[in-house]
Amino acid sequence: MNTNNTVELMGTYGSDETHALSAWTSTSRDLNPKKRARMGKLLDMLAREGHHTPFEKSSLHFLVTTDIATHIHLLKHRVGVSCVTGDTEIYIPKPGGGVRKMMIKDLYDQYENGILSKSKNGKEYRRQYGRPVPCRTKEDDSNLVKKGYISKVFYNGKRDVYKFTTKSGRTISSTLDHKFYSLDGGFVEIGEYLGVEAFGSKVTISNLDNMVAVNGVNINVSGKPYTFRDWWIKYEGKYTRKEVAKISGYKYELIKKWGYIHNIIFLKDINKDFKPGSVPWNKGKYGYKLNRQKNGINPNINPDLDYKIWRATVGNWTREQLPSLMDKFNYVCQAQIDPEGCSRDFVCHHVIPVSVDRARATDYNNLALVCSGCHKKIHSSRASEKAFAQSFLEEDVKEVFEKRRPRKGRRLAFDYEQIVSVEYLGVQDVYDLEVEGTHNYVANGFLIHNCNGESARYKEFKIDKYYLPVDWPESERENLEIFIKQAYENYHSCIARLEKAGYSRKRAKESARLYLPYGIQITCDIMFNWRSFAHFQKLRNDEHAQLEVRQVAAEMLRLVEEGGDFPMTIHAMRECGMLPGVE
Repeated sequence: MNTNNTVELMGTYGSDETHALSAWTSTSRDLNPKKRARMGKLLDMLAREGHHTPFEKSSLHFLVTTDIATHIHLLKHRVGVSCVTGDTEIYIPKPGGGVRKMMIKDLYDQYENGILSKSKNGKEYRRQYGRPVPCRTKEDDSNLVKKGYISKVFYNGKRDVYKFTTKSGRTISSTLDHKFYSLDGGFVEIGEYLGVEAFGSKVTISNLDNMVAVNGVNINVSGKPYTFRDWWIKYEGKYTRKEVAKISGYKYELIKKWGYIHNIIFLKDINKDFKPGSVPWNKGKYGYKLNRQKNGINPNINPDLDYKIWRATVGNWTREQLPSLMDKFNYVCQAQIDPEGCSRDFVCHHVIPVSVDRARATDYNNLALVCSGCHKKIHSSRASEKAFAQSFLEEDVKEVFEKRRPRKGRRLAFDYEQIVSVEYLGVQDVYDLEVEGTHNYVANGFLIHNCNGESARYKEFKIDKYYLPVDWPESERENLEIFIKQAYENYHSCIARLEKAGYSRKRAKESARLYLPYGIQITCDIMFNWRSFAHFQKLRNDEHAQLEVRQVAAEMLRLVEEGGDFPMTIHAMRECGMLPGVE
């Protein structure tokens, strides 16, 4: 099916008045006739002087059907429509193990305005992040938790939000279209997945049995063989869940749960599954408990009994040495792995790692001043740690490093819980973030997604949509159409062949998409606040931009102007060159 790229304005929140009131918050938000008369000049001044924060307080919601190449341009500058409330806690891994939690609105403030700090003389200032903040995400091809890095945090305006509560009491507040990871092995819009029907403030759920991924359970635990992926090889694809339970001696519920965690493929049981009235062995038991670390130095802590706590005290002591270490090494990185890329974002590095020799953990002479970039490269492997130690120290470190304990390889996997209630919370400020190299992250203990378009990884495309460039010669358009139709045919047949060969449907769908070219179309749900919308327009509604994305951007602007909610904002941004005219 050949269609043109299309844009639909689904709705807007806010107006010129919203932007003006945001700017006047520090004085008075009372709008009298005098103030209303000044709104246009105020917005002109804000746009001209670069005071753009008030323009973030509104939102523009579009539904766009476009080719993949244009969709990539949209993603680079978009603010996703699906989002969470400002009090949502992002799980940030700590170097010594465990996590700290930080509200997404505070992360947004720090990414936009910098981290509030104090100089030696007590003067406050804002410093920008020297390196990306880590977060918990999901590995692409497994159910394991891994570490990712936050690249950007967005304020998405105001939206209707709902509070979701699991059986164990875990909660998160988000829009109904935010995507959660489901037990079926894909990201789904939570409102549709649960069958949520909202009537004003009253909310009903029709799919109470559906479960979502939550953070998480330990794997590779000594004495519990089913927590190791390799243990399942002898059963995978050969037995049903009930047969594995009978052979192994473990309870059926345990086999079912850990089968989901390790993505095990079982034979189908025609007599499945769970007898009515039976109580699961793990009813009311979810998640795990973190060992909390204490701060401060305590020489009485036994590292063999309380290793995490002891390691935290070493970390605290190490950070306190940074000022004197910078003086000692005259503010010069001692690694110089990439001399041109070395920064002044310094850290203290244990030359002989703590895991190699605990006696040197608080030895000042075992510390080297290195920049954060070199520090990351030093710790990229055990060989690089050993190489730096050998170059920095005069002694032979070979024997010292041979004493190093092997890594345990203990990790976390995602568990699953039922959402038992949904409550409407009204209109609130909402946020989202992007993670380098992936589209998911852990927030409030839930595995959620920040992508806003159709994905061939999570469903099979049923309608073969594609785009043909309008300015191409007819013969070239015909060649491209033949190529794309053949690609779609290969895509659908590949899914069928892989499933027949024994691959799971999830794996078949996500890998068959490699047959699909850039010319196919997907439908994506896009939301901008006015600040990011103006930025997108400046870059993509420009004569130097690719024709397809320029057409989409121009149509977006035309629809917004036609709506009539932001005439003063549009005038202000055109006057200072942030917006082009409508074609």
